[in-house]
Amino acid sequence: MTTRPLSTACYAALAALKAQAQAVTATLIPDAPRVGMGTGLFPLGQAQQAMAANEPWTSRITRALMANMDGITIDTADNAWLERVFVGYDESAPFSQLAQVLGLADERHRLEQLDTSRPLTLEARRNSGFMSDLVEGLHVPLLVSGAEAQSFLAWAGSAGWRRQFERDLQCVAQDEEGQPFLTTWMSLDTFREQFCRQGLDQPDHSIQVLMQRLLDATASWAAAGANEVDLSGYWTKP
Repeated sequence: MTTRPLSTACYAALAALKAQAQAVTATLIPDAPRVGMGTGLFPLGQAQQAMAANEPWTSRITRALMANMDGITIDTADNAWLERVFVGYDESAPFSQLAQVLGLADERHRLEQLDTSRPLTLEARRNSGFMSDLVEGLHVPLLVSGAEAQSFLAWAGSAGWRRQFERDLQCVAQDEEGQPFLTTWMSLDTFREQFCRQGLDQPDHSIQVLMQRLLDATASWAAAGANEVDLSGYWTKP
């Protein structure tokens, strides 16, 4: 038997990240197949379970991919790349040391990195506390595009909301051409009862109109089993 230089958890974490990217991409690309629950939901849950089980390697690999070393993406990353990056890495070292080596110690994604020339998507999800799945019957995301996308980000980027939206903003998937998405999330209750309803009182009429549309469009989500809203959009890299 050939002995591999890294721990089993390291290879398993990469496999889980690749599985998650495939499942999430299937929910974001309009032409991707969506045949019943088994196509996107069950694989995504399995991938997220495996990601959690193989921490801290999942976070380490994610950071390395974010560094865009040699143009490697989650689709092209393989075991040879994994070994090139991590063989010799001190697993007992603090995580911040790896981030510093990769040049990402202070990196934070910002809402301005979302491309408003393309639609933003809002998806209904059920978060069990351990994984987040699409809700049966609500597979088609809400689209916010054009001037609406600009209004949405103007309100989301305000002093009261920017931190909430940017806290978990991260790249978890890319489309078939390798163009990455940025995704973040919040509870459905916070989204509707605070973000949208507070937006109704904004002086900008376009924000008021958009927030009312989103309230109307998401009115049935809780009854269908959703408790989380995911926001995704294309990442405009510098």
